Amino acid sequence: VLNPVKKRITIIFRGSVTNKDFLQDAKCAQLQLDNPVLKIMSNQNPTEEQMPSKIRVHTGFHEYLFYQRKDSETTRLQEILEDAKGLLRENPGFSLYMTGHSLGGALSTLCGFYAACDDELIQLAAHQRVVVYSIASPFCGNWKFRHAFQELERQRRLQHLRIANLEDMVTLLPFAVPKATFLSPALSMIQGAGNLYKHVGIKVQLKKVTDSQGKEVVEHSITYPM
Repeated sequence: VLNPVKKRITIIFRGSVTNKDFLQDAKCAQLQLDNPVLKIMSNQNPTEEQMPSKIRVHTGFHEYLFYQRKDSETTRLQEILEDAKGLLRENPGFSLYMTGHSLGGALSTLCGFYAACDDELIQLAAHQRVVVYSIASPFCGNWKFRHAFQELERQRRLQHLRIANLEDMVTLLPFAVPKATFLSPALSMIQGAGNLYKHVGIKVQLKKVTDSQGKEVVEHSITYPM
């Protein structure tokens, strides 16, 4: 959507609605991918410790975003980003925002991550950055994904505010997926029995409390993963 008053283009991802959506949510195995952040750090020659060459993300969310059209052979992500670039060219000085709830929160997070790695899009967007507001998002990737995500935040290419209710279980899933090593106690002790997920962005956590007058009010806390 395009907001001419705020000079803002917003990409919105909906939450789970269809059976296929819920099946994608359930595909919680981690998919190993090349780290796209490395290409924007090529002149720095980072070590593996400074920036990992591989990251792991939620398989279902990745499949959803990288679904390939049979007619054009382009992915859903490519179409979204090309549409965004077209609107930014037509509306110079506009900002690019992304948002979504639940499944949509995860997809907006992943889409924002890849958008922030796109030099052409970053040059077109106002302030040369992508802003993501995710709501009730489940986990998207492992600690290496978070490490890459935070590099984009440091470079001011990406800003992410993750809004979550304290008692919302969706925001705590999937916590981890088992590795093959879980069948071997010895290997589990060395390499770990599962691939852990890690959240990204600035977290705003909301919770209901009762004030001194017996009224329910909403409190919030702000944290950032280090």
